[in-house]
Amino acid sequence: MTFRIVANKLAEELEAELKARKKYGERAPNGDRLRHPQTLGKKINHIRSYLIPLFADKAIKDISDDDIRKAKTHFATYWTEGPGKNISKLSFVKNGRIQETTRRKLGVSNRNTINQYAMTINEVLRFSKTHFGTEHSLTKTVYTDRLDSPRSSITSEQFKAICDLQQKRINAEKREYHKWRLRRVICAFEFVLYSGLRVAEIHSLKWGDLAVIPVQLGKTLHISNVRSKLKPVRSVVCRSEIMNTYKEMVDHRKTDDPLEYVFSNEFNPLKPCHINDGVQVLLQKAGLWSDGKGGYRTLGSMRHSYCQWMIHNMNPFNLYKLAANMGTSEIQIRKHYASDINLRENLEALAGTVDVGLADIFKDAGRKVRREAVNPFISDAREMIRIWEEAGENWRTMDDVWIGNEIRNFHGEYVYNSVELRAFIATIRCMVDVDAPPHDTPA
Repeated sequence: MTFRIVANKLAEELEAELKARKKYGERAPNGDRLRHPQTLGKKINHIRSYLIPLFADKAIKDISDDDIRKAKTHFATYWTEGPGKNISKLSFVKNGRIQETTRRKLGVSNRNTINQYAMTINEVLRFSKTHFGTEHSLTKTVYTDRLDSPRSSITSEQFKAICDLQQKRINAEKREYHKWRLRRVICAFEFVLYSGLRVAEIHSLKWGDLAVIPVQLGKTLHISNVRSKLKPVRSVVCRSEIMNTYKEMVDHRKTDDPLEYVFSNEFNPLKPCHINDGVQVLLQKAGLWSDGKGGYRTLGSMRHSYCQWMIHNMNPFNLYKLAANMGTSEIQIRKHYASDINLRENLEALAGTVDVGLADIFKDAGRKVRREAVNPFISDAREMIRIWEEAGENWRTMDDVWIGNEIRNFHGEYVYNSVELRAFIATIRCMVDVDAPPHDTPA
């Protein structure tokens, strides 16, 4: 069974599903929410325009991990070094009419775009297995391996350079309407930098979810009902510096409707706007699109900058509170968001910057790596106990249910499954002394 036959059949079914849709939000008979028409259209376009020409008549069973890696490289460089390099005009259908636009020249495709292609490949392979009974020889899910390194953060000097460049563009612009569109890109940068929200959470931010609260340094924003795919709903307390940006956004608010989007569409405030394009153009003009290490910077890079600022300045430092505020896990912060801070190798750099809690997380990382590979819950358990003891809690008298509830409150409902939760609790049980290393494997 060739890739072309399977992919064409899947595209036909997706087209039939798209034609059968009546409106967004419609649910299937079993109660599941149906896919968005835009999602279906993207998948059909991926299959027809990119995947079939690439894999053509290659047999499904002959597709290997190397083929997927080559495909991801092909998609990443499609518009810079591949077939799309010489394409200057793009055609699309809008309101039943074929229209043409000039293609903007950007860098290589970002991680999300590459993963969308990879997930479409994965759907073709699953479809082949369920409808044609064919197997493939892949050893991993096709979008597991990433071509790029973790995203680099944006330093304060780089952010100042971005703001200065955008201000020059604003001063050169004569249209008031477009001046605000350019300024709004910087507001999006500042919202992420001072709140730590994900890009998708910024897009879905509504005025009804924002509230001004008093803090030690004056006032700040409290954001409720923050939602992200496959993540529990959470609340976020922002850095107080966000208030200047908040006031500027209030001045440009169109209605008093709490359902209005903070970054709303110019013509319909009840729809979100698209700010990613403006962000990518600005980063490219500033020469910061590529980080020089094979990675790239996006609006999400400011979330990394937020995390690193908090690591250096949060006092007293509490990794679990930071993780809860960002909607992620302690492990993810240590391994990903702090990946380009040279803390593990240079503990002396922490002197006078943060408290003992942060030093305990990063100290002796090279020596601990083998131990934590055996039991990944050791550092989490040590941090949990430190928080309890600071709060005066007698954790030794807690039963397993109580400890489990505490872990969920700090870490989130869905971070650990039942097996991992039991291992986490067992690790805490074997830690009589916080400073003494526990057994590698809990009983």
